[in-house]
Amino acid sequence: MLRLVVPKGSLEQGTFQLFEDADLALSRSSDVDYRATIDDPRVADVRILQDKNRILAIMKDGKFHKAPRMNEARRRLTA
Repeated sequence: MLRLVVPKGSLEQGTFQLFEDADLALSRSSDVDYRATIDDPRVADVRILQDKNRILAIMKDGKFHKAPRMNEARRRLTA
């Protein structure tokens, strides 16, 4: 069985289009979902991966698991 990893971000839309052009359309429940499906028995799993360095903050149970660095966050928001 084949397992696929699709890039999140600037390459995401082009990758989805590439699969659609090959009659292997990927689908997912929402734009923020990190799992996708494909109607092909040869494909067991499709995941969408984001570069962990682009994630500004992670919260778990109401607390920061990865707190944002404010200068970095401001720079990304204004870029």
